[in-house]
Amino acid sequence: MSLNGHRSKTRLKSFITAITFIVVLWAIGITGDPVFPEDINGLDEFQAKVLSLIQQPKWDSAFWGIDIVSLDDGTTLYSLNAHKRFFPASNMKILTCAAFLDGVDTQERITTPVYVTGRIDKWGRVLGDLVLLGRGDPNLERREYKTEREPFESRAYPSSITSIVDQLQSRGIKTIEGDIVVDDTYFLHQPFGFAWTIEDSAWGYGAPVSALVVNENMIAVKMLPGERSNDLALFQTSPMETGLRIVLNRVRTIGNHENATVSLTHEQESGLLLFTGAISQSQSELNYQVAVPDPSRFAGALLKAALMQRGLLVKGDVKSRNLEPAEVLEGKEIPPGKTRSGQHDFSEETKVAAIHGVPLFESLKIMMKESQNLYAECLLRLLGARTAGVGSIETGLAALGKFMMKTGTPEASLKIKDASGISRKNLVTPESIVRVLAYMDHHPQSEKFLDTFPVAGRDGTLKIRFQGTTAAGRIRAKTGSMESVSTLSGYAMTRPGAHLAFSLMVNNEVGSQQDVRETLDQLCLWIVDLAPKTKDDPNSPHQAK
Repeated sequence: MSLNGHRSKTRLKSFITAITFIVVLWAIGITGDPVFPEDINGLDEFQAKVLSLIQQPKWDSAFWGIDIVSLDDGTTLYSLNAHKRFFPASNMKILTCAAFLDGVDTQERITTPVYVTGRIDKWGRVLGDLVLLGRGDPNLERREYKTEREPFESRAYPSSITSIVDQLQSRGIKTIEGDIVVDDTYFLHQPFGFAWTIEDSAWGYGAPVSALVVNENMIAVKMLPGERSNDLALFQTSPMETGLRIVLNRVRTIGNHENATVSLTHEQESGLLLFTGAISQSQSELNYQVAVPDPSRFAGALLKAALMQRGLLVKGDVKSRNLEPAEVLEGKEIPPGKTRSGQHDFSEETKVAAIHGVPLFESLKIMMKESQNLYAECLLRLLGARTAGVGSIETGLAALGKFMMKTGTPEASLKIKDASGISRKNLVTPESIVRVLAYMDHHPQSEKFLDTFPVAGRDGTLKIRFQGTTAAGRIRAKTGSMESVSTLSGYAMTRPGAHLAFSLMVNNEVGSQQDVRETLDQLCLWIVDLAPKTKDDPNSPHQAK
């Protein structure tokens, strides 16, 4: 049964109740008309509690959007500003995940090959270049999401790089006479999403997108105070220093009682990341994850360093091969045929190594449970490549838009500019997210979709939230946060046994992230106690699937 068929304007319990709620809404400045279904096992009480919670003075500037729907019969249980558009932050990944599951076989394993452009002679010399050909896999380190494992950690040499070196050695290769070439042309060269900020591009969460991803396109930086006051701080980077000047250190050591601040900026002209500020002598260490400005050169430099460390000589330089959008534009269009003509073909006989990826579903889980932005952006471009033959922002968003049409979402309710939610130009409605959740609840990939969501009190970005509460294990939801934006959307299994989809979105909030998180969590605690009745049997709650 469609969601539209059940989204009816339901009766007010009484005229007095209606007037009471309208007065409260007017008093707190909430726009839009809330939906008031018939009294369903304490729903009136729920509505009153929600309003009392979000009308506190600390939320005077906040704009709230709420949509809660029964998946058992499609009834809208509560709706406030559900048709208004909000910044979704990482709730954008819900749409990306659903569209990817709908359009791509997530059991696919991408093979990332390594070729030579010349022959290998009897002395183990490659008489030509060594070419790493990116195929869009964001997970070359072959990660699988496990609840008990710690988040991704950088190594001196990433596993993808050591795997290539091992394979080259096993073939008896001793010398590369030519260059190390990283071919990134499987995706158009669009390293950042629309309306990403310069600040975003400096940190690991905003790592640039590429078709060849090594170490998730970021570097771990450990900072320690110098021995004496005014000494430069000590820096340790992982992966190891490759000879590329990526990070500049201008952080000075200061006394224990002075104010210590460290900042990071991305110098656009040089492409370098610059640390400035001060670190206290009493500080044990500071840890950062910073984005690699040029992923292709970074991957090539790592491979060259690893080969040299193993005793394999590389006589040439590190080079990258990108496909700029301007190179293939015809008017305002990017024709697939012209784009593919800019990509290089290699014969199977020249392949000397390969990285065989894990199923794409593992990357999808990491994207959702850890809120991994780079994975989201790569998977969007992969979706575009699978549906249009070209990996780009435009083809990925076109495929995403077609999927949203399947859910019955009005085009006017969406403005989508990236896959991860970093862009400040993304706008979605709570209702559009609930439509996706409802559509995927009956999708052939519904179980996989559900399995990607963080579980309250158990794993992912909800692992430390809801522990020891009635919501633990009953809420599966995607978090989202950026400055003045907090969102939480997903599924709820209520204690009475109902199956719900919900979207909670807050924009323009100026309080602490902790305050708004606690407010959203409280709403979820009330949601799991809702007991909607079915239309066929109003005396007992419908059993969830």
